[in-house]
Amino acid sequence: MHRLIAATVLLSAAALAHAQGDVIPKTNGSCPSGYHDGPGAYCYQNSYGNPRDVVEKVGGQCPSGYSNGPGAYCYQNSYSRPQDVVVKVNGRCPSGYRDGPGAYCYR
Repeated sequence: MHRLIAATVLLSAAALAHAQGDVIPKTNGSCPSGYHDGPGAYCYQNSYGNPRDVVEKVGGQCPSGYSNGPGAYCYQNSYSRPQDVVVKVNGRCPSGYRDGPGAYCYR
């Protein structure tokens, strides 16, 4: 029970951080272009420039509106309509997100 509560809190915090557009989880210990290494397991958006939104690849695939980038990340296409995308956890989407194709949830 405690693990489920901890996982829910962690998922909610990660979804909120991602929705703010400035914090994403590290993948394989590294950060994508436009983000710098932060404390713990997170990457923080650089304060300079205008980096595109980034989401983790799942199964080597990127969600709709995102391009396959180097390493473990997908970058939002500059021509696409901005939207929040998060990776499903246990096949489910967090509150406020709709189920999308593949491994992603959209808001």
